[in-house]
Amino acid sequence: MNPQKPFTISADELEHMRDQTFVWTIDLPPGTLKDDDMTVLEVDGNLTLRRQLNVILCQGDLRARVRLTSGRTLEPYETEITVRFEEGLEVVNYALQLPEKLELGMEDSVDQILPDQPIDIIELLRQHIILNLPYENPDSENAEAGNCYNEDLSKYASNRTPDPEDSPWSAIRKTVESWEQPSEN
Repeated sequence: MNPQKPFTISADELEHMRDQTFVWTIDLPPGTLKDDDMTVLEVDGNLTLRRQLNVILCQGDLRARVRLTSGRTLEPYETEITVRFEEGLEVVNYALQLPEKLELGMEDSVDQILPDQPIDIIELLRQHIILNLPYENPDSENAEAGNCYNEDLSKYASNRTPDPEDSPWSAIRKTVESWEQPSEN
């Protein structure tokens, strides 16, 4: 790890480590990870970065406790989430420059890094925590099936019959399932 930036590591540094692997036992105090939409109270677990030729495999197995705001009540609540991920970063000798006229930009392409470019480990963790956030407060009293946050509509929500299965999708599902079955030929 870079002593000036304690939560970064480059592909070059990783190449000189034993087995080209860096394992970090994470126990981050509150305030280390910052985001406008959540307050990260605690993160612990393991993060492994392993260089394999021109790819760095990032594997995380974490537990995070975060404070979020309920989308329905606008009240804060705390929840604990499991964050498991595997992500690859391609190590390249030069950065890919896409023409400006393309609809796709660098953010739409594969994640590439230069050998001496630092990998911000805190940002990597923050992104994967965000990707694993619950859609809404799982302990919400409105989360029960049939309950509706609008009292005038709740009587209709409880009497609603499920939609019949869409026949085109069921035909597609049967076709795909048939591919998984061994052929009789």
